[in-house]
Amino acid sequence: MQQKQTRQALRASELIVKYLRGHISPQEQVELEKWVAETEGSGRFMQEITDAEMLQEGTATLGQVNTNEKWEQLLDKVIAKETTNSRKLSRTTWLSAAAVFLIAVACWMVVTNRQQQGESIASTVVDSATRKYGDDVLPGSFKAELVSGNGMVTHLIRDKDSTFNEGGQNIYTRADMLVYRPKDHPVAETEWNTLRTPNGGEYAVTLADGTKVWLNAASSLHYPMQFTGKERRVELTGEAYFEIAKDKDKPFIVAVNRMDVQAVGTVFNVNSYANADSATVTTLEEGSIKVTTRHSTVMVSPGEQVKADLKTTTVSNADVTLATAWKNGLFQFNKAPLAEVVQQLSRWYDVHVVYDRDFKQPKFFTGEIKRNVPLSKLLQMLELTGMATFKIEKNTVTVMPFKVN
Repeated sequence: MQQKQTRQALRASELIVKYLRGHISPQEQVELEKWVAETEGSGRFMQEITDAEMLQEGTATLGQVNTNEKWEQLLDKVIAKETTNSRKLSRTTWLSAAAVFLIAVACWMVVTNRQQQGESIASTVVDSATRKYGDDVLPGSFKAELVSGNGMVTHLIRDKDSTFNEGGQNIYTRADMLVYRPKDHPVAETEWNTLRTPNGGEYAVTLADGTKVWLNAASSLHYPMQFTGKERRVELTGEAYFEIAKDKDKPFIVAVNRMDVQAVGTVFNVNSYANADSATVTTLEEGSIKVTTRHSTVMVSPGEQVKADLKTTTVSNADVTLATAWKNGLFQFNKAPLAEVVQQLSRWYDVHVVYDRDFKQPKFFTGEIKRNVPLSKLLQMLELTGMATFKIEKNTVTVMPFKVN
């Protein structure tokens, strides 16, 4: 009897993992629904383990997939069939199945971690994902262009250190950062440079005052080689993360989308992508900033976010970790529309995204996914939520209604 219950638990755990990964066959789906209908406490226990801190940490490797949504879809179908005469398995049997299920998930996470560490198993799984999705796309990397005041363009890539001179000033490239040094003597005038990143690129710069700026993909920063006058002013398009060097006598000003973000010694993120809700979002991590638009001026405190467009300015509490996740090598979302998710993927992987005419919006995603994986792997993680199916053809990603393969 005990051996039979163990076999049932093993089989159930296998079916659960297949279901959450979207790889369950129609016959297996029927078998799983029957098992859930006959198992006491299955829904309650599944809700508990998908909310548990341990499982959340583990599934971060899998993109923090929305297992609750998948499980609820299954329960909705089962409840309609369940009757008061259904035979219920004992709680002992259920706990055995739950233990085996957690072991199965843990094993899958170990495999995924090895993939990310570049072990030999990665090529096998990535090849499998490539066969499923079509042409694969590598993640973005550290690359940018430096446009000098005379119009000369220098291509910057990671792991290529160099030094060059412009206007009598040495400029250094160190790994993923461009570095300017202040001159020994003050200057009355200075040339301006532009650092710009393409789709699929990111880079950073240390300005002459010691301020550090990280640029996200499809962004640009226009700045002087030396700061002169009573303020330190730069111009931004796209998205950047700033660590401002302190100088109380010279406020640092970011001009972006016809507004100014003014700081002294501050850490903040500015998102001004043209297609991101048409508003500029500034999130403050440390210090204080003053945001000035055509119609208002507001002061912002740490942990707050100001959202401004041509007509309105609003200040609210912010999830700083969420706003700055890109700088830490992550995609991170909290109930974000799928359109916003794939918009970020489009910039980072430099792909065009189209929607199948049968795909229905809106869909929402909560989760965390590393930015250093091939696109096929990331799409595979998104499919675990059951919100969509994807196809890659050359540099185009098609979003389609979810279907079980």
